[in-house]
Amino acid sequence: MRSFRVLAAAFAAMAACGFSGAASAADGPSRWTGFYVGALAGYNFAKAPTTVTPNEPASHNVFDPYYVSSLEPHPHGVMGGIEAGYNAQFGPIVVGAATDLSFGSIHQSEAGQAPAYVGGQLTTTVDSKIDWFGSLRAKFGVLASDNLLLYATGGLAYGHVETTTTGSNTAGCAPKLYCVTGTSSETALGGIIGGGLEYAFAPHWSAKVEYLAMRLGSQSMTFSDPAIVGGAYTADTDFKMQVVRAGVAYRFGN
Repeated sequence: MRSFRVLAAAFAAMAACGFSGAASAADGPSRWTGFYVGALAGYNFAKAPTTVTPNEPASHNVFDPYYVSSLEPHPHGVMGGIEAGYNAQFGPIVVGAATDLSFGSIHQSEAGQAPAYVGGQLTTTVDSKIDWFGSLRAKFGVLASDNLLLYATGGLAYGHVETTTTGSNTAGCAPKLYCVTGTSSETALGGIIGGGLEYAFAPHWSAKVEYLAMRLGSQSMTFSDPAIVGGAYTADTDFKMQVVRAGVAYRFGN
């Protein structure tokens, strides 16, 4: 939430400053109005804090001191995709809507080892990744000049998130040795906010850089513990991501 508040304040201030340099844009042609399509590429920094909790009293009593209950993988990597949208210009103000879809694979595993006990030494591993994500956003911008647009954007985010949580007293899950594991794989919904700069370098072409902060909500999964009758664990993951990307677009307007 802090990132969202900081971004909102920063772009409100940027919009106010933009009015002072937008006099020429107010009198100029409506070059920003119309539909556009474009390509995007950028780097993604995510974190997936995960807590693991026994669901049954016997599991609590036996394993509480001997497993790692909280881990936070930081998936990161390059993703690229496409974008489409519509802008309408009103003097120095540009408003619009955009949708985008990016593909790639950002992935990371994190493991934690608990204290040794009579049954061995349990290692908890959380493996988190995202294959694709998209958004449906509103945009509000101010023209600092006829060619330079400063904008804020926000709306709905969605993406395919997969988390695998494993507890084992060996490396991996070898047959006949203690291992509990579960996987959550789903398309998650959340919110996104950010902003950027877009420059019209030709009559129908523009290039931009933008920053986005996205949260895809919480995923929960429960998996059984073969060592205890009725025993189970629940893993809860809260997926957050920051995106820094660039793009180029072709506008069909004036």
